[in-house]
Amino acid sequence: MLLIGFICRVPAQSYRNFLTHDSSQQNSYMTGAVNVLYSQDGKSGPGGKGYSLSVGINVGRFFSKQIVFGATFDLKILNGQWGYKYSQTYKSDFNKSFKINSQSPSDSGRANFMYDLVNTGMDRNNSSGYRPAIDGNTFYEYGIMFSPFPNKFGGFLLKAQRGSYSYRIAGVYGNKYIEGGQADNLYFASDIQYRFELSFKPLAFFRNTCLSNSAYSNFIPHRKIEYEKHKLEFLDALSVSVYYERISYQNSEIDGYKLSSFLNPWFMSKYGIDEYFGVKISFGIY
Repeated sequence: MLLIGFICRVPAQSYRNFLTHDSSQQNSYMTGAVNVLYSQDGKSGPGGKGYSLSVGINVGRFFSKQIVFGATFDLKILNGQWGYKYSQTYKSDFNKSFKINSQSPSDSGRANFMYDLVNTGMDRNNSSGYRPAIDGNTFYEYGIMFSPFPNKFGGFLLKAQRGSYSYRIAGVYGNKYIEGGQADNLYFASDIQYRFELSFKPLAFFRNTCLSNSAYSNFIPHRKIEYEKHKLEFLDALSVSVYYERISYQNSEIDGYKLSSFLNPWFMSKYGIDEYFGVKISFGIY
């Protein structure tokens, strides 16, 4: 950002003065967005896909009208119907590691259910049959957010979060070892050890920069005046994000029975940590 300022020959002004400047482009006490996200599947489970909501409290607004700094919370409540199949390598290692140490019929039933999920699970609409299968996920994430220039230079925003994924398993009904055979779905969770997200407002980049008088007017001819009259400011609400997540299955349970109870330590060491990269398109304010 300093480099952009140097290239554009912006008049020198301390960042402290910038923070206290009473601009018409003020930030808000609250932030929020509706998101569409997609992340790659990992070696041990599916990535997040679908729709989510983001809300935040901008504590920085109490000190400055020019920055965003505060707490943020993301929530995905719709599982969707994103099927997931384990790789052949995962299946092979899982079968080598699988063991049942418990004498409890219910614990053995849960372990064998997981075995069926890994080895014979398929998409819910597969014509070959309706077997146990991971069928979407939800998540919650909480953390902090920071943007030193939310209304300039594209409004880069950084989030650092942690939280948890919950995976829905379909094809459970009739298994007497899981809730007496009456459950329609089963869920197990993984921990989001940390998540880093960088957001950017691509359509707002040309506003309030040295490029606004040239590149923007050339990019969208005859619209510069309209834009300056705020007729296109709603486009500032559009942002694009890239993110990285580190997921842990070390403490994951299936109906209260830990995966580590029936899988060898070497398997949990190899597959207990997963990493996802994803993209997100959002419409909201910050």
